[in-house]
Amino acid sequence: MSQQATNLYEFGPFRIDTRNRLLFRNDEPIPLKPKVVDTLLLLIENSGQVLEKDELIQKLWPDTFVEEANLTQNIYVLRKALNSGDHSENYIETIPRRGYRFTGHVKKLTSEETAGVTRPRSSRQWIWIPALLLIGISGAIVFRFATGRLKPAIPNNSIRTLAVLPFRSLSGNSGDDYIGQGMADALITKLSNTQQISVRPTSAVLRYDTVNIDPLTAGRALNVEAVLDGKVQRVGDRVRVTVQLLRVSDGTTLWGDQYDEDFTGIFALQDSISAQAARSLTLQLTGSQTASMRKHYTQNAKAYESYLQGRYFWNKRNVADFRKAIEHFQQALAVDPNYALAYAGLADSYIRLNAYDAPMNEESVPKAKAAVMKALQIDDSLAEAHATLGLIKFRHEWDFPAAESEFKQAIQLDPNYSETHQWYAFYLLAFGRTNEADAEIKRARDLDPLSVSFNSNLALYLFFRHQFDQSLEQSRKTLDMEPDFSVARVTLALNYQQKGSTKEAIAEFRRVQASMPNDAANKAWLGHALAQDGQISEARRILSELEERAQNSYVAPYSIAVLHAGLGDRAHALDWLERGFQDRSLRPVWLKLDPRLDGLRQENRFIQLIQRLGLN
Repeated sequence: MSQQATNLYEFGPFRIDTRNRLLFRNDEPIPLKPKVVDTLLLLIENSGQVLEKDELIQKLWPDTFVEEANLTQNIYVLRKALNSGDHSENYIETIPRRGYRFTGHVKKLTSEETAGVTRPRSSRQWIWIPALLLIGISGAIVFRFATGRLKPAIPNNSIRTLAVLPFRSLSGNSGDDYIGQGMADALITKLSNTQQISVRPTSAVLRYDTVNIDPLTAGRALNVEAVLDGKVQRVGDRVRVTVQLLRVSDGTTLWGDQYDEDFTGIFALQDSISAQAARSLTLQLTGSQTASMRKHYTQNAKAYESYLQGRYFWNKRNVADFRKAIEHFQQALAVDPNYALAYAGLADSYIRLNAYDAPMNEESVPKAKAAVMKALQIDDSLAEAHATLGLIKFRHEWDFPAAESEFKQAIQLDPNYSETHQWYAFYLLAFGRTNEADAEIKRARDLDPLSVSFNSNLALYLFFRHQFDQSLEQSRKTLDMEPDFSVARVTLALNYQQKGSTKEAIAEFRRVQASMPNDAANKAWLGHALAQDGQISEARRILSELEERAQNSYVAPYSIAVLHAGLGDRAHALDWLERGFQDRSLRPVWLKLDPRLDGLRQENRFIQLIQRLGLN
C-alpha cells in the first residue's frame, strides 16, 4: 500500500489507521487480517469510483496468481465488519460484472487533526500459542487469549459432512424452480468430486425445496455438520444469488456472499461458489481435484438451462415427468450435441420409463443403451453413466460380470452416488451375496437417508430379503414421507400378502389403481391378491383383460406370469416367463427372490430358466 501524508481516515463511526493497518469502531479495534484492511484502504482511497475486480486483484496480490474468490471473501469479511454494529449502512457497493465502489463519506484527517488524536488502546490482546507448548503433544491446535479467557479456535476442517440445499427461488415464478435445484445439483457434484467431504446427494435434499425451510433444521435432519444455503432470483436474463455456509452445531456463518450475473455467466458463478466453499471448509485439493471442480460439461447456457429443466422433471419420479425430462434433454443435445451429462440424463429417463413399464421394452432399453454409450464416449469419467450402464447389463442384458465391473467403476469414480450402491446391492442380493448386499444398501442409506426414492427401494430390498415385517414398516415410513408414492404403496401391499392380510393388500392395490388406472403390473398384482383371497372370477377377469391388451400393446410377460401363478396355473405361468426371457424383460432379482413364484421353483422348466439366465 502507498504511504499517505496523513495516516487516518474517518467514515461514520469508523476510523482506519493506514500506517498500522488497523480499523476501529468508536475507539474499539476490529480484528481483521492485513490483506482485508488493504482491500478496504484501496476502496477508501478511491471512494466513489468503481474499482474493477482485475485491478483490485492486481494491486492486492501483485506477482501472485489468485482467484477472484479471494477478493470476494475479503469483501464479504469487510461488509460483515462494517455492518455488524448499530450502524447498518452498506458502505461497499457491488457493480455487477465489474467490481466494487466505496459509497461512504470519507474524511481524510489533516496533520493538525491527526496530531490531536489519541490512538485508542485495544481492549483485547490476541496472543497465539501452539497447543504443543501447553499440553505437550504434537499438533497444530491453537488457542487464543481474549480478555483473560482461554477459548479454543475450532478449525473448519473438522467438518466432513455437508448438505447443499436447493437454492430457494425468490422470483415468484414456479417455472424458475429448476434453477434453484440445478444450482444445488451442480454444487453437489463439484464438491463431491473432491472426495474429501461427504456431500448428501441431490435426492436427499429435494424435500427441502421450499422458501420457508430453516437450513439448520434441515442440516440436523440430514445429519450433517454444515449446510450450504442459498437464494436465487431470476430477473430477465440476470440471476441474483445469495449464499451462506453454516455450521449446523451453532449456526455460525463460515462464509457467505452475494452475486449478480447474466445467466450466461452461471458457470463462473458456480465455480466461484464451490471454490470458496471448499476454501471455507479448508479442503486441501490436489491439482486434479481442483480441475474436476472447475469442469464444465457444456459452455452453452441455453443447453445448460434445458438440462436443468430435464433434471428437474426427472427428479419428480413419475411417468409423465420422465417424458418431459426426455424432451428437455433432447433440447439440450440439439443445442450442444457433445453434452455428455444430457446423454446420461436421457439414458436415466428411458431406463426409468422401462422400470415403470411405460413404453415397449424394445423401445426404451435400446434408447437408454445408445444414450449412455454416447455419454461415455464423450466422457468416460461420468460415474452416473457407468452406474446406468451397469443397471442395463444387469437387468436387461444379463451380462453379470460386466454389470459388476460397471458398478465398481462407478463407485470408484464417485463413492457418494447413492444410486450405484442401491443397484449394486440388488445385484449382490440376486447372487446370494447377502453380507455384501447389506453393506451396499447401508452405504446408500448413509448417503441418502431422507429421499423418498431410496426409502422405497429399501422397503423393496427388505421384501426380497424376505424380511416382511421390516419391509412393511419401511413401506409405511416411506408413505409417511410421501403418501402418494405408488411404488412404496405397492411394496406395502406385497408385504400384506406375505403376512396373510389379503384384504389389506387388495385395498392398497386398488388405491394405486385409482391413481394409475392403466398400470398393467399393478393390475396383475391385484389379480394375484384376489386369487389368494379366493376371488377367482375377478382374478380371471383381470387376467383376460391383460392377455387381450398384450396382443395390441406391450405388457411385461412377468406380470401375467405372476397372475397365472396366483391362480395355480403353473404351465401358463412358465410359458409367460419364457416370453419374458425371449424379450429380455425378466428382472433377475424378481425371478430369483419373488415369494409369489415359490410354487414354481421345483419345476424343471423354472430351474432351467434360472440356469439359462446364469443365476444359478
